Amino acid sequence: EVRAEAAKAEVTLLEGSGGLMTPLSATETFLDFMVALGYPVILVIGNVLGAINHALLSLDALKRAGLTVAGVVFTHPDAGYTEDHPVSLDNRELITRRSRTDILGVVPHIQELSRRDGGEKAWGKVAVCLEKAATRLAAPCREPEPASEAVSAFDREHLWHPYCPAPGMSE
Repeated sequence: EVRAEAAKAEVTLLEGSGGLMTPLSATETFLDFMVALGYPVILVIGNVLGAINHALLSLDALKRAGLTVAGVVFTHPDAGYTEDHPVSLDNRELITRRSRTDILGVVPHIQELSRRDGGEKAWGKVAVCLEKAATRLAAPCREPEPASEAVSAFDREHLWHPYCPAPGMSE
């Protein structure tokens, strides 16, 4: 159903809440759903206490699951913890360096978004902050090219994969 709806749109954004391990059912998490879809992921990180741990664990889980991480977006939900605060800057630098992931945007604390009538001006500020993320997502995604027969033949003739029995050895 999600794929059918996504096919109708130029761009589809699926937002998860609560994190990758948030249960969707008794047996499945949001990460399971993401893997089933296989879409590129932008991880949004609240740049607050615990950001490094949350970001690095989440990015590791996404990569281990085989998902493409398009990049990260940092948010600043606390008015006192600004985007140019030294700890905030250190968090961003460490997370991107350790994870080798691009920063696609930094959304500062925007007080107007805390009110019910956030207004067009406030959302305009968010849009400017997310321009790089939107550009990255709008770029056509390339499917990995399947291995050619020549590569497969070379592999069969010249490589031994350690999970296979060695030639001449019984299984």
